[in-house]
Amino acid sequence: MTTDLTLTTADVRRTLSPRVAYALVAGVIGLALFASATPSPLYGAYRELWDLSPVVLTLVYATYAFGVLATLTLAGRVSDQVGRRPVLLVALGALMAATVVFMLADSVGWLFVARAVQGLATGLALAAASAALIDLHPRRDPTGVGLTNGVVSAGGMGLGVLVSAAFIELLPAPRVLPYVALLVLFAVAFSGALLMPEPVVCRSRLRLIPQRPGVPPAARSAFLVAALGVTSSWSIGGLLLSLGPQLADGLFHTTDPLVGGVSVFALAGSAAMAQLVFSRTQPWAGAVAGSVALATGMALIVMAVSSDSSVLYLAGAVVGGAGFGVAFLGALRALSAAIPAEHRGAVMSAFYIVAYAALSLPAILAGVLVTPLGLRPTFEIFGSVIGALALVVAFLAWRTRPGVQPQGYNLRVSDMATWDDVRRIALALPETTEQPSREEVPRWRVKDKLFAWERPLRRADVEALGDAAPDGAILATRVADLGAKEALLADDPDVYFTTPHFNGYPAVLVRLNRIAEAELEELLVEAWLARAPKRLANEYLDASGS
Repeated sequence: MTTDLTLTTADVRRTLSPRVAYALVAGVIGLALFASATPSPLYGAYRELWDLSPVVLTLVYATYAFGVLATLTLAGRVSDQVGRRPVLLVALGALMAATVVFMLADSVGWLFVARAVQGLATGLALAAASAALIDLHPRRDPTGVGLTNGVVSAGGMGLGVLVSAAFIELLPAPRVLPYVALLVLFAVAFSGALLMPEPVVCRSRLRLIPQRPGVPPAARSAFLVAALGVTSSWSIGGLLLSLGPQLADGLFHTTDPLVGGVSVFALAGSAAMAQLVFSRTQPWAGAVAGSVALATGMALIVMAVSSDSSVLYLAGAVVGGAGFGVAFLGALRALSAAIPAEHRGAVMSAFYIVAYAALSLPAILAGVLVTPLGLRPTFEIFGSVIGALALVVAFLAWRTRPGVQPQGYNLRVSDMATWDDVRRIALALPETTEQPSREEVPRWRVKDKLFAWERPLRRADVEALGDAAPDGAILATRVADLGAKEALLADDPDVYFTTPHFNGYPAVLVRLNRIAEAELEELLVEAWLARAPKRLANEYLDASGS
């Protein structure tokens, strides 16, 4: 059962302006990743203090990573249900609690506790804040949202290591003061979240059930590009966060934690700068170019390890970091443009599941193998694997460029959708009726709102399309917004098209003889959700477990 939210005196409160709220949620993303990297320079101190092996330290990190993945899987779409603000408040409160545990830790057991809580809270924060970025952007501009998310993510990760290393080097109480600073920052963010406006207008009851990450059809091709880009980019980040400080100690012949922090910041800083410089690159092109740069950077780092060259190591970190930034930016821009509003939390959760798998799995495996193999052989092996993976990602991303259809695209006649399929799927949706037009053209409505209809081409349409005008049955469906429309048109132009008549209108035209039945069903469900009353849409989503 869902609940309608009506304004009460408790709801009439002073809130931040949308621009300030946008900056706040961007800061939450950066701060969450800043906090996740803060313990990294301290692992050396923990190792000496409690006589910890590299495997134990790797398990501490794995606890954090699996906490993030567990939250994203179990509660990824919770902010779509109950709202962004309450989820951010819970996440920030839990992050403050984890920070206090870090400050008071007197054994490795407390490190596991702190990392577990931090991981669970970070998953909540990233999913809700990333969705809120799209909600709160003044123009709903996917380029701006992707750039903001990419820069604060890379900047937060790099600054977390650098600032923590600087505290250890320059200030007393190195196992406490970095976390004191974090606690203050989280308290400021929590105070801001109390005042932020709630962008989710209609909310439903909380449902915490394990869910398979789902991506609606309008966003699937964009999600593929995003997953490829984030896989290649975050894998190098995970490897350097795990082994980079130890490797820097050997290459620079020093145990100064600030040196290791600077080398990691070289990666993250160049990532942020590259995103600002290449902010207008096409998403698929960013994934390709960024992955090639990543492979080049990893090759330089592997050469640096083999030749004991600190110069090559820094050059590899800068080049690889630039690739990290461009690939990650391309991933976020591709995705931000295509997510329907009611799926933002769920899709961003699926995105961060891929991201954290790429960030954590190489780091965990490398941490386990470093003891039997040694630091440099482990880095050479994993660096080579990640470089090769980046080249594979570049090739796959190249194949997703506009105008290229996947192998096996052509449908068999038995796979093609028909008007009977449209009618059956549409009428199975709640409160849907079929109401032919005056020309006896079938139309399907939910609560008297049109969401799908037959749309034969008119003379003006044929003249505008020219030789590209299709001669088969044409279905028109509503979409969530113009971003979803543009994503469909760009991703599958053999199925979806438009005419000048529909310019600026959130609807697409579909070649019915080119679309598979399964894709048609998902398209009609999305069209129905875009037009159904919020209460009815939420009841449907709750009942279907979406």
